[in-house]
Amino acid sequence: AGRVPCSATLALRAGWNLVGVPRMAPVAVTNATAGLAGPLRIEGYSGEAPYHLQAQGLPATLEVASAYWVHSPVDQLWTVVNDPDPACT
Repeated sequence: AGRVPCSATLALRAGWNLVGVPRMAPVAVTNATAGLAGPLRIEGYSGEAPYHLQAQGLPATLEVASAYWVHSPVDQLWTVVNDPDPACT
């Protein structure tokens, strides 16, 4: 139990980053990564061998309580928004 933050800022480093997406609802990859320097490559868990990874392309959705590998071309900050209402504090 507790209060859900309006947003969270994650530090992405150039190269691969393992990121737990701090959202309370699923979000489209394109919406979640808007404004980030690209190209980004995002991979998530897949039950298929041998690597159990699946590229998360443009129509994909980032799911709640999931982690993803994010490849960033540069060091950058990623702000993940839970509540877009400007009055959220």
